[in-house]
Amino acid sequence: GSNGIAIAASGNYFHIVKSWRKLPDEDHDIHYLRSTDGGASFGSWVPLTNDSFETRVPDIGAYGSDVHVVYTDLSLGNWEIVYLKIQDYGTGAISSRRVSFTETGVSYKPQLAVSPDGTLVHIVYTDTYSGVSDIYYTRLEGSGSGALSLRKLTQGGGSSRYPDIAVSQSGDLQYVFISYISDSLGNDEVMLKRLTGFGLGEEKTLRLSYSDGASVFPRIATAGENVYVVYADLTPGHWVVFSKKIPNYGFAGFLTKLVSFGLGNSELPDIVCLAGKAHTIWSDDSSGNYEILYKSEI
Repeated sequence: GSNGIAIAASGNYFHIVKSWRKLPDEDHDIHYLRSTDGGASFGSWVPLTNDSFETRVPDIGAYGSDVHVVYTDLSLGNWEIVYLKIQDYGTGAISSRRVSFTETGVSYKPQLAVSPDGTLVHIVYTDTYSGVSDIYYTRLEGSGSGALSLRKLTQGGGSSRYPDIAVSQSGDLQYVFISYISDSLGNDEVMLKRLTGFGLGEEKTLRLSYSDGASVFPRIATAGENVYVVYADLTPGHWVVFSKKIPNYGFAGFLTKLVSFGLGNSELPDIVCLAGKAHTIWSDDSSGNYEILYKSEI
């Protein structure tokens, strides 16, 4: 069975990773698949891990000929985050490095973003070292092969989890944006952090949701000076999807839109920005069966 799947594109190359096992009593391994013709055809699945330890919940990014993968790995004696770099569009040398150092906690749910010039790899994940879930951020220089910088972004006072990460793609490129949920305010709410200095500078935090019900599974993307966050919210009594548009690189207030209007549950949204517009998908059971729905920004 599968335990997480992710996709990235670089030109006509599509790169996919999943955590998968053939039999119920086997461990999950990370497998990789690519297309060289824009998704018209695909090769065969190739294992990136192949040992007697669990490897789960991968994410992937790509720039030029470099493919970047992160996942949660139990082979180090504890759940830690491991990063792989695959050269030559997914067919070349593979290098591996550990990017979390928990020792006594659990590191999980990694997400990554690659800088617009491909030189920086930004990774965010959840860690339980302090006794509650906190958000940690790792930056790798040298297109993933260079210096590692690590910082803790939340400081207890509740559980922070389900992070996602994006970087500014045009204009001022110094910003790194991280969305996550926190129950430090008494309810699961969506938060946004903005890091300056290409991830190592000033940190600011913005609360995005003010809900009576839980707000969960935020996903983030950027277009120009705008930051977009979508998430699922239970306030109406069933799950609906909201979108937040935050201008001026994440700190000029925000605009809220209800994305889904069905009478059923709208869950697990995701978002991408193309040609300056936001495009959102989500899972919806309003028709009596879970289907994938899509909406683009007008």
